[in-house]
Amino acid sequence: MNVTPLYSPTREEPASDAGRRLEQAPIRPAPRDTAAGASLGRRLGYKVWPFLPRLARRLAFSLVAQRVTLGACAVIGDSRGRVLVAHHTYRGRGWGLPGGLVGKHEAPHAALERELREELGTESRIGSLLDSEVENGHLTLYYAATITGLPCPDGVEIDRFRFVTPAELAALVGTPSPGWLARVWERQAS
Repeated sequence: MNVTPLYSPTREEPASDAGRRLEQAPIRPAPRDTAAGASLGRRLGYKVWPFLPRLARRLAFSLVAQRVTLGACAVIGDSRGRVLVAHHTYRGRGWGLPGGLVGKHEAPHAALERELREELGTESRIGSLLDSEVENGHLTLYYAATITGLPCPDGVEIDRFRFVTPAELAALVGTPSPGWLARVWERQAS
């Protein structure tokens, strides 16, 4: 199928002429068949939307919007190239990177600072975003982080900590370390 553009500028054409040509281009209606276009309900929704009160818009949006929870985890390394893991009291397997859920209207790095203060009992500095992953409607952001003191388990959420190598992490968690974490370990080692 050969498609002819509605407007294709030429180098010789002055800017004022280009604008005029675009204004004179024919307006083609959108396709009407429902397979290529929007469904009848969706079209009706867009037509009615401007006339809805703000509260009704918020309610409608909250009913149809996809839900994704957001979490942030810290990758805290030591001088020997190991990473800090925490044993969570409420998880089946237990071991994982420290972190938690990001609250509503909370920035991910601020949430991670809060979570580390709660779980580790120490202040932290959040560095760059290392990676992210989505699983079952949950988005997890992984940040490089440093802590200013020794971690102390809170006894409620966390009951112990360990620094582990990639092989030890795989044994504790039950799955191989993700590729991005292996690259982080490689960078720390060099």
